[in-house]
Amino acid sequence: MSKIYICDFHDSFTYNIFSILKRMQPHLDIEVISSSRSLSFLQTLTSVEDKVGLILGAGPGHPKDYNQLNLPISKIIEKDNIFVLGICLGHQLILSTYGLKCEHCYNPIHGHVVDYTLAKDFAALAKLNHSLSVQRYNSLSIKFNRSVIDSLEKSGWRFHSEGGEVIIAHYKNTLSFQFHPESIGTSCPESFFTSLLEFLL
Repeated sequence: MSKIYICDFHDSFTYNIFSILKRMQPHLDIEVISSSRSLSFLQTLTSVEDKVGLILGAGPGHPKDYNQLNLPISKIIEKDNIFVLGICLGHQLILSTYGLKCEHCYNPIHGHVVDYTLAKDFAALAKLNHSLSVQRYNSLSIKFNRSVIDSLEKSGWRFHSEGGEVIIAHYKNTLSFQFHPESIGTSCPESFFTSLLEFLL
């Protein structure tokens, strides 16, 4: 199996992700990339030809604090040999790169479990359960914008949105979540990493 890199934006959940992946695949090669190295690392990854996984993790701050990452992220997402998984801040980084705005949540959620029901075709595409119970820790979220969403869907993006916020996004080898799949409050946390691991097998 190929290597997985986790970009750690100073978040306490980073090693929960590491632990889940190791539990699923004990021999998995995982490297955690510190925030201070993220720009140089992502720039290097744009020219890598090996099949790898990239997890853009959670963390504090607004995506605009990481504007320097926009260009390498957009290049990496278009590469066929890299699976990109975005979690919370990572989800916001990906979608703000593609023109959607990240703003304060309509209803900030910290440590609460939220239930979502996905359209069956979207759930099948993203290899997720139809019904989800997930843990959210958010003051910020990606806002639903019809014109931007329509444009992205024409190029192959698909979304699950609720309450004016984009909760899950899928595109080629990219999957991102506004919530924390690795949190103890999320049901079946391993299922959210299935697409990544299947890509690498």
